Amino acid sequence: MFIVSFWRQLDTRARVVLAVIVSALALATVAGIVWVVTPRYQVLFSDLAAEDAAVMTAELDRMKTPYKLNDDGTAILVAPEAVHKTRLKLLAKNLPLHGAVGFELFNGADFGMTDFAQKVNYQRALQGEITRTILSVDGIQSARVILALPEQQLFKKSDSKPKASINLVLKPGESLSHDQVNGIARLVSAAVPDIALQDVTIVDQHGITLTGVASNSADPEADGAAGAALELKKSTETYLARKLNDVLNQTFGPGKAIARVDVTLNMDRVQRTREQLLPAGKDGATGVLVKERSEGEGGGAAPLPPLPGAGASAGPSAPASERHEREYQVGRDVEQSVSTPGTVRRIAIAAVVNDTLDAAQVARLKDILAATAGYDPARGDTIALYPFAQLASLPQGGAPVADAASPGTGMLPASSPQVPVRTAAAARAHGFGTSLGWLLGGLALVIGLAGILAVRLFGARSHHAAHATRPLDSAQRAVLLADMQRWLAAETPKGTPQ
Repeated sequence: MFIVSFWRQLDTRARVVLAVIVSALALATVAGIVWVVTPRYQVLFSDLAAEDAAVMTAELDRMKTPYKLNDDGTAILVAPEAVHKTRLKLLAKNLPLHGAVGFELFNGADFGMTDFAQKVNYQRALQGEITRTILSVDGIQSARVILALPEQQLFKKSDSKPKASINLVLKPGESLSHDQVNGIARLVSAAVPDIALQDVTIVDQHGITLTGVASNSADPEADGAAGAALELKKSTETYLARKLNDVLNQTFGPGKAIARVDVTLNMDRVQRTREQLLPAGKDGATGVLVKERSEGEGGGAAPLPPLPGAGASAGPSAPASERHEREYQVGRDVEQSVSTPGTVRRIAIAAVVNDTLDAAQVARLKDILAATAGYDPARGDTIALYPFAQLASLPQGGAPVADAASPGTGMLPASSPQVPVRTAAAARAHGFGTSLGWLLGGLALVIGLAGILAVRLFGARSHHAAHATRPLDSAQRAVLLADMQRWLAAETPKGTPQ
């Protein structure tokens, strides 16, 4: 056979190399077939907490559903055909996820339970329902709610007030705005009877209070007003600074200038009422009669009859006295004005340009920045603009401090790009595609090397065989014999007998 004759023509080294290549190809082929035929599990749930993963795996064991754990136990994988069915079954069982149970705790009636146990179960269920509601907010990974409910007695009212404590674990890179924190506090205050808004305390995983330092104030709206004022100040400064930086970047190029704005806002809510009396009309009327009163003595009243035995009056009767009072009211002009909080009280602008500017250029650039930010000198606004070279030449000057909040400038560190977050399923798909690509590439490389080696071995063997089996003619033998004699004569020393 051809293969047997080819194997016999190879030397020992070529046989070893060829055997290794064939074995590697066979192993790679078998591994690829096994890997393709083996069923690949898909993600059922990902990014699970340890307690949630324990509850779900225990339920899967009871359901006798095969599964695998991945990502250090935070992801559960099942067979592809059972992903949706298993997920719906687990969600229908109302598992105590996130370490909390809801009102499904009362699904099974227990007639032998005491009143104290019923109160404890009600508090657990209420805490669990609030926890589940809070977890629906974006950016929250886990939550824990603790309610401090005083004991209510029949003939005695407790002096203590109910309170709530909430611990939130935020997802990496996420943060809650003041409106979200205030919304969570209002949610708890509305869900639990007799809990005031200032009695709800919210902290994050670092122990930082999110409800503000004024939560114990007498005014329940103090925290909201303070937080809203700070958010309004930050948003206004960011908006104005972005406008100024856009003008500077388009004028000098990216990274050549920087601008910052400080805004002082008037957060007072003022209500003014002005009342002005209108004069009387042209006809001389004094207004509208609103009240009239008359008082009198004697006058038209009939005198009393004399007493028996008394004589007639010797003198005339006393004169009658009357008093009339009339009250008129003219028209009124009432004006009521309410000033909305958040009006700008003062703006301070600071800009640094990394370029050489003369006095005229600085003045014109100041006018441009002032017009961009709404500069008003009557309001007390200030603007400072300096070239960077002028700042560096000052005795106590230095390079401006870069602020990470300004994106797209060379002098400032650009804002770090958001890291794309992929789900576990996407990660598995990406890993599957990568592994398949590496496997196919390896197989192609091994096959290519084997083909090159086989071609070289066949070519060398055929060339050697062709030269070895070709006979020499008489002329070639004569030339070869003459060359050998000449070589022997050149190598033999003189005086040596031949």
